[in-house]
Amino acid sequence: MKTVFIASLVLILSIAHLVAAQPEFPLANYNGTTYWSVAVSEDEGSCGGGVMINEYDITIHHAGHNAEIGDWGHGMMAGTFSGDTLSIPGRTIPDGGGTSTLSAFDIIFSSDCHSFYGDYNWHYYDEYTSCDGSTHLSGTRANWEDCPGTTTPTPTPEETPTPEVTPTPEETPTPEITPEITPSPTPSCAPVPPPCPALSGTQPQMPVGLASGSQCRGACGADCPGTCSQLPTQTQCVSDGQGCFYQCTYTVRQCGTNSGCRTHDDCYDACAQHGELTLPLIGGLCHRSCDFGCVTGNGLSGVFCPLWIFGYGPYDSYITYSNPTGESGPMTACP
Repeated sequence: MKTVFIASLVLILSIAHLVAAQPEFPLANYNGTTYWSVAVSEDEGSCGGGVMINEYDITIHHAGHNAEIGDWGHGMMAGTFSGDTLSIPGRTIPDGGGTSTLSAFDIIFSSDCHSFYGDYNWHYYDEYTSCDGSTHLSGTRANWEDCPGTTTPTPTPEETPTPEVTPTPEETPTPEITPEITPSPTPSCAPVPPPCPALSGTQPQMPVGLASGSQCRGACGADCPGTCSQLPTQTQCVSDGQGCFYQCTYTVRQCGTNSGCRTHDDCYDACAQHGELTLPLIGGLCHRSCDFGCVTGNGLSGVFCPLWIFGYGPYDSYITYSNPTGESGPMTACP
């Protein structure tokens, strides 16, 4: 019996030693900043929308087991590491014209510190609606090739000295001929930089060729109303077709929409296209007929029309708009 007890005690101590000997996950005890590109997929099906995918560049500030994470559309947040898992507590945040309650969730990092993923649920509510949705995250690290603190420099091998050779009197040293290096041709950029195209996954804030000159078409409210949410600035690389590249910078915003708002905007744009650029209050009959159609529309359109005028809901979905604000280059490759 005593022998069995001693053997069990030795086994337990051996297991404890192995557990204690395992190295801690590098990011769980790191002090510094890491940089990430995060793809965010939001399922807004129960809110009348669809699945929206956006990409954000964020930073994570590490202070040992604690970390502060950048904004990917739901504001800054903080969490605590346990191994390769960063736990984020639940919270409630302002969201457009309403409020969203986010569930607690975990961000799981890969063992090589190159990527992470996470999922959480949310509940949105405002004066007119209430619905539920979910968000999926997929992050890719933008700095380092290895986990912090694990990169070991490769030692430079010592050079073996070459023994000197004394030429015999009869030998005449042959002069070394250095081959000429032909420089690589420098790419010739197009005389005019390419225009910044619409940002992928968004609609242009200022559509080209629209007679009315209006913005954020389809959003509830005039042009881009104050009820829209400002999203992080994004960039996109474009080529001039001759080997030169330029980086476009965009402002991005997200606005609520409804079929009644989209129909009303289409009606206004059609009036302007046919030459009526007069505001309704001054006497544009075509524009007035659009307003009358909204107020007397089928169902509850007439009830909600006064709210839509000022950019408020109810919305049946959201539209993301982008507007180019700058272009840098030329460059020989995309950053």
